[in-house]
Amino acid sequence: MTATKVARETGPATTISKPAEKKAAVDTRRVLVGEAVEAALHTYEQAVANFVQFEHKAAEVTTSERTKAALNLHATFLADLTAVYVRTARAAMR
Repeated sequence: MTATKVARETGPATTISKPAEKKAAVDTRRVLVGEAVEAALHTYEQAVANFVQFEHKAAEVTTSERTKAALNLHATFLADLTAVYVRTARAAMR
């Protein structure tokens, strides 16, 4: 039996009859999506922080002053840009 036949025989997967139940289902989905977005933002934030830390360490070991300045500048820029992006994304989720 195919999935199409099963769906036709059993009807919709979720039948919600009352408006209050619909609202509860939507609220539950909204919370789950919010948690998923927060987890994704946290993961992104940690990945960028690790990369920024790597760039600062690379700047410490390089011998060229220009390279050191460029690496530190890029790391600082990336950290600041990420902070703004994540703050904006979290504000949009409220």
